[in-house]
Amino acid sequence: TLTSLTAKAISTGNQINWATADVINVKNITLERSGPDNNFSPLVILPATAVQYIDINPLPGDNYYRLSSTDNDGTTQTYPLTAFVKGLSNEVSIFPNPVSNGILNVVAGSYKIESVALLDLNGKKVVFVNANSNSQILTIPTQGLAKGVYVLEIKGEKTSTTKKVVVD
Repeated sequence: TLTSLTAKAISTGNQINWATADVINVKNITLERSGPDNNFSPLVILPATAVQYIDINPLPGDNYYRLSSTDNDGTTQTYPLTAFVKGLSNEVSIFPNPVSNGILNVVAGSYKIESVALLDLNGKKVVFVNANSNSQILTIPTQGLAKGVYVLEIKGEKTSTTKKVVVD
């Protein structure tokens, strides 16, 4: 019996915690995740005694979590409780994109930005900017970067998101 389910953004992803009244005859627990479309899919299968999981690769934007359990006889039950972590994707704007003047601006809405990294398509970090405690605007230098597509990884006080950036 699931008694609570909570989720919060932490520096390494989204931390999901839950409590159960009992796990008698439960084979395992499946943590499911969805974006705003309410289309849940399995994220990870955990032992029945698990009470926490850290989603190190949350979806861009809002993330919803729920649990289901599978009993020893194969019966599955999905619990109605869901936990929610607000994402940054709708709160962050970047301009200009494509970048042609050597400067990319990242503007946060109501959330503060902690850091921004620009990665090439191989996942190599080519630019990293650590924000001060009050940053809502960051300027990212792109001079000297090869023309092409990059991934902008934005970490904020509530969660993180990624955006595609083109450097001309």
